Amino acid sequence: MAKYSDKRDHSRGTEPEKFSDPKLVEVHSQLAREKEEPHEGFSGVPIIVIFVFCALGFLGSAYLARPENNGGGFRGDVYENVDPDAKKETGPVGPKDVAAQIKDGEKLYNQQCSVCHQTNGQGVAGSFPPLAKSPWVHGNPERVIKVANYGIAGDIDIEGHHYNGAMPNIGEGLGDQKLADLLTYVRQAWGNTAEAIDADTVKAVRAATPKRGPWSPAEILKLHPLESK
Repeated sequence: MAKYSDKRDHSRGTEPEKFSDPKLVEVHSQLAREKEEPHEGFSGVPIIVIFVFCALGFLGSAYLARPENNGGGFRGDVYENVDPDAKKETGPVGPKDVAAQIKDGEKLYNQQCSVCHQTNGQGVAGSFPPLAKSPWVHGNPERVIKVANYGIAGDIDIEGHHYNGAMPNIGEGLGDQKLADLLTYVRQAWGNTAEAIDADTVKAVRAATPKRGPWSPAEILKLHPLESK
């Protein structure tokens, strides 16, 4: 860039270029648009970014501190398949009337069991055994409680008919009283005449039986053989 000078260039007979105010503004604008040369190292984080991250962390912590937002205090059993009413079945309560058990048990049966065993308790040939007048349903209540609570899988022979389906652990997701109601209904419906099962019996059998997977027919029959009619 030529420097301003008061001396004239007599050899060429012209004066050096002079910069007017508009010209200076134009040059300044061009320089302002040029990017800075890259340099090594790190630039500081703007204070507003730090503030935003701190605010988000605080708000997130406050949100999770509320029990309704953190899965019940971060307990491990919150999302297990457990009947919410089971938590309420604590403390001394009187025995439930058998008629009320049958009424409530029928509703549970239609929700939990009728798809496989049918509403009439006849089951499905070759897959799901009947519950109506079944020796598996009568007799020792421990057998039917254990089967309902943990499920059963394998070949079952009922009066010469074979069934090879698999029953899930439907009882494990029910409270003691609800499982007692369901099984009482099954043991007294479709011509069955077995005695009712109360919640205390269900609770005792569960407490005495280690948590496990589905029973095989041979396992459960070894513990609780079918009673002769």
